[in-house]
Amino acid sequence: MPLSRFFTELFSRATSWLHWPPSEVWNASVAEIVTALEAQAERELRLAGIPSDKGKGPEVYTPERLREIEADGIDPAFDRAALQALKARHQ
Repeated sequence: MPLSRFFTELFSRATSWLHWPPSEVWNASVAEIVTALEAQAERELRLAGIPSDKGKGPEVYTPERLREIEADGIDPAFDRAALQALKARHQ
């Protein structure tokens, strides 16, 4: 996306979805607008009853979990489907 289109979209969303007056949008930084848009999206999801996955990180590998993985002989974070797809493309 060209930079000019990005700023046009950002301005449009800030004025329509956030209901900010144009003067406020022009004086806000890109980071401020993006942060406000993300917060608005989180609010909309919450109001719709849709759980947010924000803040969820990758699985934490505790010593107990690492022992389970070793005992099972698998790594749950390994994307086997992607590996099979890659192999299929190169056959």
